[in-house]
Amino acid sequence: MAKKEDFRALSNEELEIREIEERKKIFECRNARAASDKEVKPHFIREHKKNIARILTIQAERKVAQ
Repeated sequence: MAKKEDFRALSNEELEIREIEERKKIFECRNARAASDKEVKPHFIREHKKNIARILTIQAERKVAQ
């Protein structure tokens, strides 16, 4: 699990890229679970959702600071 300090070290562009990657991971987990290709543990989806929330929070803080 990534910590907020890890995300704070990234630039705005890197945060946007990371957000897209996290959303893709959620999509893939949900897709795999629906297709029953492999067993997907629910905590994987929860972890990615929390990472997205961390990224969006940091982006909002940076916008307010400007």
